[in-house]
Amino acid sequence: MAHWFMKISHKLLRTGTLKWLLLGSCIGLISGLASFLLYLCIDVSSGFLLRGIAGYEPSAAAGEQHLHIIPTADELNPWLFMLIITAGGFLTGLILRICPDAAGAGTNTAINAYHNQRGRIPLLVPVWKFIATTITLATGGSGGKEGPISMIGSGLAANVASRFRLSGRDRRILLAASIGAGVAALFRAPLAGAIFAAEVLYAESELEADVIIPSFISSIVGFVIFGLIESLVYPAMSENAFNNLFATPEEFAFTIGNAAELIGYGILALTIIVTVRFYVVVAYQIEKLFQRLKISIIIKPAIGAAIAGAIGLLLYEVASLIPPEHIASISHDSVLNILGHGYGAIQEALLTPTEMSPTVKWSTAGLLLLIALGKILCSSFTISSGGSAGKFGPSMVIAGCTGGAVGVALSGLEIAPSPGSCVIIAMAGFFASAYRTPIAGLLMVSELTGTYQLLLPAMWVCSLCFLASGKKSVVATQVPSPLHSPAHSGHFFNDLLSGIRVKAVFDPDREIGILNPNSSLDDCKQLVTISHQTVYPVVDNMGNLCGIFNMNDLRSFLYDDALGMVAVADDIATKDIIILRESDTLSSAMRRFTIKNLEELPVVAEDESGNRKFLGLLGRRQVIAHYNQVVDKLRRRRADDGYDENDSSLRHGTINSQGNDNSP
Repeated sequence: MAHWFMKISHKLLRTGTLKWLLLGSCIGLISGLASFLLYLCIDVSSGFLLRGIAGYEPSAAAGEQHLHIIPTADELNPWLFMLIITAGGFLTGLILRICPDAAGAGTNTAINAYHNQRGRIPLLVPVWKFIATTITLATGGSGGKEGPISMIGSGLAANVASRFRLSGRDRRILLAASIGAGVAALFRAPLAGAIFAAEVLYAESELEADVIIPSFISSIVGFVIFGLIESLVYPAMSENAFNNLFATPEEFAFTIGNAAELIGYGILALTIIVTVRFYVVVAYQIEKLFQRLKISIIIKPAIGAAIAGAIGLLLYEVASLIPPEHIASISHDSVLNILGHGYGAIQEALLTPTEMSPTVKWSTAGLLLLIALGKILCSSFTISSGGSAGKFGPSMVIAGCTGGAVGVALSGLEIAPSPGSCVIIAMAGFFASAYRTPIAGLLMVSELTGTYQLLLPAMWVCSLCFLASGKKSVVATQVPSPLHSPAHSGHFFNDLLSGIRVKAVFDPDREIGILNPNSSLDDCKQLVTISHQTVYPVVDNMGNLCGIFNMNDLRSFLYDDALGMVAVADDIATKDIIILRESDTLSSAMRRFTIKNLEELPVVAEDESGNRKFLGLLGRRQVIAHYNQVVDKLRRRRADDGYDENDSSLRHGTINSQGNDNSP
């Protein structure tokens, strides 16, 4: 049965359109199911441990629902909470001892597999990642679900691809498509998720074109599957399963009449740029700190979780000192969102009013900044210590609260956008900067708001944030461009040679020593002695190629005197000839050189009768020299156009005399 299934599958997967429709749908189905299962496991586990025992229940986004299986405790118990979050870190550490790849955000592992492992991820890695993520987030660890589900979905996609015996290229495409499906399902943004999958692979403004269409399909299917199952399990979502994650006020808009708000959005962009750089530096420094700690990997996540929990409780106490009447739309309980994924803080910031008294204004802005700072610290300690949680969720909370604080601070000025608009635009700008994905960030705005009213300011902020934030992102395994990806190693070399014909390199006037079919063995030895050739053509009186020989062919005749007296060139030459035509590409020529490891090949012109008129020899070194000349010319042109910033980048892409590609 399995044999017939695989046979039918291979036939169906031969056609490009049908192949990606089936595979993209399959990966979307798997990612959608895995996304919901992860969402459900975290909800049920955290409901029992955090809400039921510790009394920890932060606010939630409008599109989130919880299964209240057991009643929520009356009030927060700090000691029980610290015990639960520390125990969760310890259990995560035990898993890391078995599977170190389960640590961290997960997106890094998936992207590294795309670039460096031909899209391969062992099956047990996503399984352990699922368990570790559930433990980390269900016990209060600060992080998101989107990064882990990217890695979980990628691991499952890689194994599906291996099951169908797909090529390395197809396996990588499916891996990337699963990243988009996970983001689409959990963040309720299918279009942004699909483009994110194609953009996040590279730090420069590059898209992996092969990924886009399969990712569209997988993102749609993943989004729909997640919504359908959610509507069945969570009755309150039966009519709103496909709604946005956040509820947004309807008055969000931008018109030409309030063009002065672009100045306010410019200030917002500068703030986001500084925040992103601060977040990246803090995260990497804390990661280095834990790497230097000479303690067991089992203990590190527990330490990180305990520190994150302590910071969360400390800032919660600090926020409780602010009188409730001095805060608009949010309360000091919102500080609890610096633990977990924290989307409730974004939801409350979106509903911030535009008019408020100075006291309320600055208290609200200060509390929002406190949440953003707390989220930076707590998520960094949780993830950098080895906790299994993503950076996507924290990034959105940090951005949303920072944007809300800027919007509140600017309120009352002519250049001030509404605080809610600043929350959404800040998330898009942060996304574009921290993940180096400006288009996905831009699209996310439209999907979060359900309209295109904020598209223009989103373009403005995403562009500024992307251009001014530098090349370092929260995804350490990104490469600058396809040129730097091992997944495309050799592609550019072959593509360049495919555009050049043998005629452009071949020199028909080069003096070539040839032999007649009746030439004696002595004539052959004399030609070998005086010639610098490595291949010796045998050509008849009509100029047609009869065969070729090299030193290995000649050697067997040199030590047999009887054979040497009667042998002629036609006896020595091989008739199984690999030839080149002037119309062949250099890419084809390089492949033919390697078939019998020859340094030279004959170039012929074939007539209608099948005769091969000998034109000369083309050497492997000639092809390589011509390739390097073309590359040097392209380098100089790129340098003149300002693409190459330093001399080291100009050394990429050459090949040596053996034909080995030196490109990265």
